Amino acid sequence: DDHVDPAWIEDPAAWSTMDVAARTAARRKWAETLTAATAKAPEAGFKVQKSKYWTVLSDAEPGFTKKAIAAAEAARAFFTQKMPEPCKDALPAVLRIFDSPDHYNAYLNTRPLVREYDPARRELLFMDDPDNGGSTGYGMLCRAVLWQACDDLDPLIQAAFMYKNLPHAP
Repeated sequence: DDHVDPAWIEDPAAWSTMDVAARTAARRKWAETLTAATAKAPEAGFKVQKSKYWTVLSDAEPGFTKKAIAAAEAARAFFTQKMPEPCKDALPAVLRIFDSPDHYNAYLNTRPLVREYDPARRELLFMDDPDNGGSTGYGMLCRAVLWQACDDLDPLIQAAFMYKNLPHAP
C-alpha cells in the first residue's frame, strides 16, 4: 500500500505554522503523489484512464464508465459555476467506478468510515447499481464531486463533519 498520511495528519503542529502558499503546495504534491501511485498499481480488474478532472479507475463496463465520467464532469462544471471560488483549484483525485453494489460494498469494508468520497485516498466512489437508476442513480456521484470540492478547499471540512456525526462524538 503506497498510502502516505498527509502533512496535516502526520504533523499537525508543523502544518499549523505553514503559510497558505506552503500548505497549498504541500497538499498539491501529496495529492499528485497519491493519485499517481493509485493509478500505477490499480487493483485487479480495474482499467485506468484519464478524464478532464480525474484519473479514472473502473471495473464497470465501458458504456457505463463513459456515462459516469460524463455525469461527474457535468457535476463538477455545475459546482464550479455555482461556487467558483471553492472549485477553482481542483487537486488531483481518483474517480473509482465499481461494476456492482456488491463490489463497492466489499471495497468499503476495507476502508474506515468512508462515504462517496475518501479524502485520505483522494477517491470519489461510484457504482453501477441497476436497482438505483434514473435521476437518483447519480446522486452518489454528485455528492462525491461536492465532497471533493469541499476537501480541496480545506482538508479538515470532511473530517470535522464526519467526527461530529460519529455515535461517540460529544
